[in-house]
Amino acid sequence: MIPNVMNRLFKMFALSMLLLAGVGTAYAQTYSGHVLDEQGEAVIGATVMIKGTGVGTATNVEGYFSLDGEPGKVLVFSSVGYTTLEVRGAKGMTVVLKEDTELLDELVVVGYGQVKKKD
Repeated sequence: MIPNVMNRLFKMFALSMLLLAGVGTAYAQTYSGHVLDEQGEAVIGATVMIKGTGVGTATNVEGYFSLDGEPGKVLVFSSVGYTTLEVRGAKGMTVVLKEDTELLDELVVVGYGQVKKKD
């Protein structure tokens, strides 16, 4: 009876170690870097997403980001006024976003309401 209990305990222990090892490797890569525009200025608030997932972040006031995800994934960089860019993720990368000149031609201003001349 004791060998049977020991056998079951060993199997449960081995299974739990396998499950914990799988959880630890799910996000084994840290992607980080700097997002700049064509003039070398930081792009503040640019969105950085792992393609095909809901995992993402935004750049800080200096244009830096850090994001944990699975190794070998493609990152999608986007910001208002810039073209979207897809790049294979790495640690310590520098990404340069190009201005989207077509987006500037699509601006539409709509106004509603009433204002008196004296206001």
